[in-house]
Amino acid sequence: MIGSLKHTLKHSLVYSLGNLSTKVIGLILLPLYTSFLSTNDYGILAVLETTSQFLVAMVSLRLSTAMMKWWSDANSGKKKQSIIFTSFSSLAFILILFNLVFQPFKIKFSHLFFSSDSYEAYFLILFASVSLEILAGITLSLIRLKEKSALFVTINIIKLLVSLSLNIYFIVYLKMGVKGIILSLLIGHMVTLVLTVPTLIKNCNLVFSFKIFKELVKFSFPLSLTTITMLLLTLSDRYILKYFHDYSNVGVYSLGYKLAGVINVFILQSFQMGFMPIAYKIYKKPEAKRYFSKVFLYLVFILLLSTLVLSLFSKEAIVLFAKNNNDYWLAYTIVPVLCLTYSLKGMEYFFALGLHYVKKTKYNAVIVLIGSVISLSLNILLIPYLKIYGAAVTALLTQLVLVYLFYKKSNKYYPIDYELVKVAKLFAITVMILAITYFIQHINLFLRLGIKTLLIVLFPFILHYWNFFEEIEVLRIKQAWVKWKNPVNWKDNLRRKE
Repeated sequence: MIGSLKHTLKHSLVYSLGNLSTKVIGLILLPLYTSFLSTNDYGILAVLETTSQFLVAMVSLRLSTAMMKWWSDANSGKKKQSIIFTSFSSLAFILILFNLVFQPFKIKFSHLFFSSDSYEAYFLILFASVSLEILAGITLSLIRLKEKSALFVTINIIKLLVSLSLNIYFIVYLKMGVKGIILSLLIGHMVTLVLTVPTLIKNCNLVFSFKIFKELVKFSFPLSLTTITMLLLTLSDRYILKYFHDYSNVGVYSLGYKLAGVINVFILQSFQMGFMPIAYKIYKKPEAKRYFSKVFLYLVFILLLSTLVLSLFSKEAIVLFAKNNNDYWLAYTIVPVLCLTYSLKGMEYFFALGLHYVKKTKYNAVIVLIGSVISLSLNILLIPYLKIYGAAVTALLTQLVLVYLFYKKSNKYYPIDYELVKVAKLFAITVMILAITYFIQHINLFLRLGIKTLLIVLFPFILHYWNFFEEIEVLRIKQAWVKWKNPVNWKDNLRRKE
């Protein structure tokens, strides 16, 4: 059990480094964006990013996920290679059709979103970027399947450096604003595809199988619908904010979402990348359910600890990022709610995987559709009056509903004895600490930072007092402390095999 958990943690940490390249650019460059972009421009960027995510979900059909499932189940090397080629070539053909259909309407998209012809080039870049991102998704998934985490990290670090350099050049020196940001993203996807194609060529043969294609689509299409409706659920608030208010509100809300999104980028997405291939390989084994239960508990612990860190220091971070533009400062007030939303999203993801194991993905689509209806309804009701707060509260309430529905349906077909009492303790302590810090936001800066730091340090000790940790877990923590407390020994520890 401990070995399996370490294996999962290892790959999740490695993928956490590699996952920087796309999403984290917006975080690293926040000081640059808030200095060179108005809240209105930042709102435009957020809407373009949202549109890109919708298009990726719609056009990709989630074939990369289906490919991973079928590849893991295949019992011969030739079949694995055929699965890879069938997945990639199918998407390539779909993307050619996508561009033939959508590119002629880029002027209409410009009018639809911005009531102007001047954004035509933005959509030209956007459609090309979406296409390259989808193709690169297949090749990166193959690298994950082969568990070549070092290669994955190397490719993504190169992409990160290229994208960061281009962002700075386009924004600071060429004054291209939002256009420069999406152009650098396009080039980043191009670099990723070029670097991953050799792995693709090495691991596939030129055998297209209609049978495999039909099986992949049958599995992935409900997931694609799920993803699209999930995006409607989580991202439609930007469009509704713009409809009832303006791009400036979208910009402030998106900054809060971007900061809370650190949890999504560094923890949740990295965990998904490391965990999914492992889960597909072991879910039939006798020890799998116990393993899943412990991983789930540790995941929630890490998510909520991160929620505390981000929420407690969000005000200081945003004031530092946007010190020259106080229009952005209001964003810190919604960060705690959005961080809790991402923590619930992690729970929802874990429960939803149970339906993947038994190939009941049609329920994923139904549940997310229910959530989307709830989200759209609440957003339309609350955003006109509460603005960004209405959007944040809607996100949290909708995610609560999704967690409950996925838990009930998943446990019906693939029952797991989750330690839900301990999960409840985690949430109770987290909310209690967030409530305390709400009342100290306006006191002296250094005193405020000291109190917040103390509260975070106390978090695991409070859990220990509430009997959260098992004896073996406490023992392992003590052993890890002894092993890693001296930095001089780190090099030897990393070399030593577990």
